[in-house]
Amino acid sequence: SMSLYLPDELWLKIFQSISVPDLCNVNLVSTDFNRIGSEQTLWENTKIRPRIDSSQAQDVIETMGQTRFGNMKWLDLTLLDLFNCLEMSMLMEHITDNCRTLEKINFGEHRSLDLGLVNQSILGDIVSNLSHINLSSTLWDASPIESILLRINLEKIQTIDLSHVNLCEVNKEVLTSLARHAADLSLKCTHLTTEQLEAILQSYLENDGLQKLNIEGLGFDGESLGHLDLVKRVKEKLSYNFMYDGRMAMLLVMM
Repeated sequence: SMSLYLPDELWLKIFQSISVPDLCNVNLVSTDFNRIGSEQTLWENTKIRPRIDSSQAQDVIETMGQTRFGNMKWLDLTLLDLFNCLEMSMLMEHITDNCRTLEKINFGEHRSLDLGLVNQSILGDIVSNLSHINLSSTLWDASPIESILLRINLEKIQTIDLSHVNLCEVNKEVLTSLARHAADLSLKCTHLTTEQLEAILQSYLENDGLQKLNIEGLGFDGESLGHLDLVKRVKEKLSYNFMYDGRMAMLLVMM
């Protein structure tokens, strides 16, 4: 075995300098290289973005159960749109059991998979440990998204993307809690009631950690000037980090 010529610590240093695709290939060279190349420290800062077709779903599920991903911090699931709800639940269970340090997860663009059908307890366990979460363009027909939003750890959350998600049925207190604690909130093309929008804007004005807010494409009642005044105040506070559409900009000019 080649690894006998050098101690594991030296091979580990060498493996730290190569790319993830090369590391995957190195792990196939020998049993020793696979053991050293599976060290969690080599993978902890890797952005994992599995790309599959439906026939490879089980392979991805088994891969995410490997110990090498135990310290993984970033998982992008946007290319797993062909997963069914049972497979997604199994994947979430592996992530819960194995990836204890996960900080960021991207569920975005799952238009053909109703996340409301995925095991909500497991999904909630994952969400509760995240500082960055993307739920944009996800479907929640079978179970309300509110139950998952309630599991978000307000002490940890930094960024949350709810673009293109119907939030009209979500309690406004849940949304205002997120607005008070998240530093970056995207509600682009999100469905909200006027009451929810006003409550969110007011909460953002009270949020000392406020950094970025996106409400482009929101539907709203142009006759109600209450939230337009709030929009103007948020704009003054956030400047270029506050994004809204042209129609709202015109209404603000006319105020």
